[in-house]
Amino acid sequence: KPALKIEQALNQFNSGKRDARIHISGNNELSKLGKLINQMFKEIKQNENALEEKEERLRATLDAVSDAIISINDKGIIETANPATEVLFKYRTEELIGKNVNMLMANPHQDKHDSYIQHHIRTGENKIIGKGRDIEARRKDGSIFPIHLSISEMRVDGELFFTGSIQDITDRKQLEKSLIEVNNQLLNSNISLHESAITDGLTGLFNRRHFDTQLDEELRRACRNREPVSLLLCDIDHFKQYNDTLGHQAGDNCLISVANLLKENFQRAGEFAARYGGEEFVVILPHMGNDQAVLRAEKLQQSIHNTNMPHTASTTADRVTVSIGIACYIPGKNDQQALE
Repeated sequence: KPALKIEQALNQFNSGKRDARIHISGNNELSKLGKLINQMFKEIKQNENALEEKEERLRATLDAVSDAIISINDKGIIETANPATEVLFKYRTEELIGKNVNMLMANPHQDKHDSYIQHHIRTGENKIIGKGRDIEARRKDGSIFPIHLSISEMRVDGELFFTGSIQDITDRKQLEKSLIEVNNQLLNSNISLHESAITDGLTGLFNRRHFDTQLDEELRRACRNREPVSLLLCDIDHFKQYNDTLGHQAGDNCLISVANLLKENFQRAGEFAARYGGEEFVVILPHMGNDQAVLRAEKLQQSIHNTNMPHTASTTADRVTVSIGIACYIPGKNDQQALE
């Protein structure tokens, strides 16, 4: 239920309900995850509001102050520059007139700008005229900053000129970067949520809920492909006595050790191990008949036996052992189930 609450809140938030929040009581992993996601919701909303405010202020500024406007001839030499250019690039107008405009550019455009112009004049190929783009510019102090550049072309008395309209987009780029970071955090939270929803918190194996879904899928696949599928149900012997004798912490460590052996023994493609509940574990073995499943079960029992985890309260052995039940489903010709 807590996982579903988180999933529902995420869906609501992603659909545009920015006031969606997660309410989970307690102090477990899911409640902590819910609080973390709530904080991310808040940060995303704050960043979106900040972005809107920044854009509104930027529009107001542009309404009040003209963009930097620079005109150059067909050699790339600056002919005119408006006062806003001085504010943006920190050069006085007289320091710019007669100089190559590439002094205001960052590489690679600085070194290639003259060849861009000559290529355009020679071929008529239009890559930038009338097309706004984001590039990096250079101020008088050498600092690099992002700009949006729009270029138009015109002829005056037979001479070719290019006019650039320039906007400083530093704030926009910083906000875009901030939103990307927050969105990445949300994506990572979604991944963590999905893993938490299908994983047993103690052992790291898949949980009972995901096992039920996976078993249904494997049975359907077995019917479609006319292939067998086997199931192992593993139960740690005398586990209650183990807990009563050594304590619940030791019991948890025992469960983790058995789970790790399950992971090691069932790594083939399609094999699926899960914690069924308490001291019970299940393994789905696709494409495998009963005889092969018995061999795999015996190998698992031997692996657990070889770890030699002491179990003094067991009436079966002096160490931890498991009992394993095996069922094999073989699809019939008419999709009728046959169990052995």
